[in-house]
Amino acid sequence: MAPGDYRKATPGIVPEQVSEVNDFEYGFVIGSTSDAAIYQRKRCEYIIEWEQRNRAWLELIKKILGKGKITLTKKNYWRLRVYSKKIYIESRNLFSRPVTLKTKSQNFKKGFIRGLFDAEGSLHSYRYQLRIFSSNKQLLYTISEILNEYGIKSSVSIGTSTIYALCIYSCHEISKFFKEIGTYHPEKIKRFKKLLRDP
Repeated sequence: MAPGDYRKATPGIVPEQVSEVNDFEYGFVIGSTSDAAIYQRKRCEYIIEWEQRNRAWLELIKKILGKGKITLTKKNYWRLRVYSKKIYIESRNLFSRPVTLKTKSQNFKKGFIRGLFDAEGSLHSYRYQLRIFSSNKQLLYTISEILNEYGIKSSVSIGTSTIYALCIYSCHEISKFFKEIGTYHPEKIKRFKKLLRDP
């Protein structure tokens, strides 16, 4: 599956309900909530809000879910708001107990890592360095173990006193990540292509 190749990953019509989204897409959405605001405003109102400068990435999430509203904030960020109890609960459970990610399907796990990378990752093509940041150390160790199953070498280091980083070095290892996990984020797709074109 090529990074950004949405139609190959999800052939046919995009379903209208979250329950009908396939495992890879659903995993991607849950992983992407690592950088989203998740809260309950009323008794039965569960809200997820993503903010990005890149509207196209938010449009993809909206298309996968078949619902949501995108608006422009005062700080010139695009905001996608979705109401979903299922996403709210799944996200809370997985990020509070990352080890449960290991029990998910292969497609869900790959989708989750793609969503996490799109939301919290960086790629430096000139330094051959890919990183995923999180304050959740156990989450990154779990991701590192899963990547190892796909033959992708990674390590977890301390970025600051509260932020940890999963790191992948070398063009070869990043290429394997590109092939097995990939990205939907337009800016990261450009960087991946530059790295593979000019190793």
